[in-house]
Amino acid sequence: MGNLHRAQILLDEGQHRALAMQARLEGRSISDLTREIIARYLAEREETRRQGQLEALDRARALRRQIREEHGGQPLTIDVNDMIRRMREERDEQTLTAGCS
Repeated sequence: MGNLHRAQILLDEGQHRALAMQARLEGRSISDLTREIIARYLAEREETRRQGQLEALDRARALRRQIREEHGGQPLTIDVNDMIRRMREERDEQTLTAGCS
């Protein structure tokens, strides 16, 4: 189980009663049952996060396919360095223009 760290939590009366009853039914301590509940919750949250990332990746892939279809199946040919340079120049121009107002 590794190193355990003490954490104090406050439960309302109903939560404590239900947790104690469940622990008693399973022949376990409240602490052990609480650790299991927390582990399940964290695993579920991680799975939800991971699923969200996979869905975002699927949307990005679909968008890439759509863009390729719109351009005759050819990948876009963009000079990223040139694009960044132009964006910086535009930003600089906007900054200078705003500063002169």
